[in-house]
Amino acid sequence: MRLRQFIASGSTTSAALSALGCDPDSSGEAPSLIVAFFGAGHDALAVDAFLRARFPATPFLGGTSCRGVLTAGRAPSPEDVGLLMIADAGGDYGVGAAPVADDPGAAAEAALDRALAACGCEDELPAVVWIYQPPGAEERVLEALAKRLGARCPIVGGSSADDDVSGRWRQIASAGVDGPSVVVAVMFPTTAVAASFQSGYAPTAHAGVVTAADGRVIREIDGRPAARVYDGWLGGALGHKFGGGGVLAESALAPLGVAAGVVDGVDRHRLIHPARFGDGDVLECFAEVGAGETVVLMEGGGDALARRAGRTLADAAGRLPDPDRLAGALMIYCGGCVMAIGDRLDVLADEVAAAAHGRPVIGAFTFGEQGPMARGAVHGNLMVSALAFGG
Repeated sequence: MRLRQFIASGSTTSAALSALGCDPDSSGEAPSLIVAFFGAGHDALAVDAFLRARFPATPFLGGTSCRGVLTAGRAPSPEDVGLLMIADAGGDYGVGAAPVADDPGAAAEAALDRALAACGCEDELPAVVWIYQPPGAEERVLEALAKRLGARCPIVGGSSADDDVSGRWRQIASAGVDGPSVVVAVMFPTTAVAASFQSGYAPTAHAGVVTAADGRVIREIDGRPAARVYDGWLGGALGHKFGGGGVLAESALAPLGVAAGVVDGVDRHRLIHPARFGDGDVLECFAEVGAGETVVLMEGGGDALARRAGRTLADAAGRLPDPDRLAGALMIYCGGCVMAIGDRLDVLADEVAAAAHGRPVIGAFTFGEQGPMARGAVHGNLMVSALAFGG
């Protein structure tokens, strides 16, 4: 297996694509799979058309990324376009897509079936599944995929993003995308893969039981209006938001956590990003919480968040049979964290470079992160995932 990365910036999509410099014949190895991420200001249809014309026989997937593309040693720019090419002549790789429409779970299953059929592996269990999708129904997608794949197949990926939560997120796929779609890649590589899914936050002493919830709306914690409880945990800092105020920025360093098991002796949490105080002092979030679950106030700082990407990549690489033979990695890093760390993006890039040891890395900054935890694949916010490929 060989991985190559290409990244360039340009004020127009055509300029960025021209600057990529990716030549399908330059290495003598045809790519088996291409993953493409690009700033939300770029034309997704133009990127799709470029890949189809340049690599007509290669499956690909990807989409928009918040404020640029994650890679090693290079701070992101909103004008970025990045590609990761996987060349693995003995492996099998397939991509499928299906419109989310009214049934995200059915879309996920259809995309999975199409991906498996595309590489002639209909009755086989992939080594890993990579997903990219619009924000909003990630839990249904994961439930459907986990039901089909079981616990032995890791599911890793993210929710496409834009720069300002205005809905300009897009997905692309060689299988064809018709509006907001679930895109699935199945991988049967000839070398080992390993995944890690983490956050850069720590639990505080504030915790409570969700006593009423409806999907992504927490109505009550410990029998009291959820927004009132959350504001109390923050010392009353957000009281002026009651009645219908956004708290996306203020909550980025103070999300909620739900216990997700113990990994390597460390308690892990699935993070929930509060977005808004709704009518009736409910707490509207970017991930689901069920009644009866305990939520804990988490805390994080910009430096810890900037360094978490490198640590997550190092953890994934360390799970390979031979960590010294890392071939490269795909990564997902929360777009909300990108906004929160501000001027530390160079630290993020340098930490990834230190963990990559010169190997190719491409990733997206997303509005939802998916990855494996102790209890299976989960959807969370403000998190980091890494998929490491062995050499």
